[in-house]
Amino acid sequence: MFGMDCPSCGLTRAFISISHGQFMRAWHFNPASFLVYAFVASQIPWRLFQLARIRRGRLPYFSPWLMTFPATAMGALIVQWIFRVLLAD
Repeated sequence: MFGMDCPSCGLTRAFISISHGQFMRAWHFNPASFLVYAFVASQIPWRLFQLARIRRGRLPYFSPWLMTFPATAMGALIVQWIFRVLLAD
């Protein structure tokens, strides 16, 4: 609509490239994809850990620090997008 890419443009292609071991290609698509990929991949063991705690009758683990990783990944997406917008011309 505005004639520019969004912060997450290329993320799907970067995820596919990372999964195939093509790291330079993933960097080309979206440099922040490595952090976002790590965040998404970490969700499976994290959710299994939380389910195991609940099944043992314990409360899910929570810490304010848990928001650091997704916030960092989101910040990286925005920072790389700003650089791409500024350096596009």
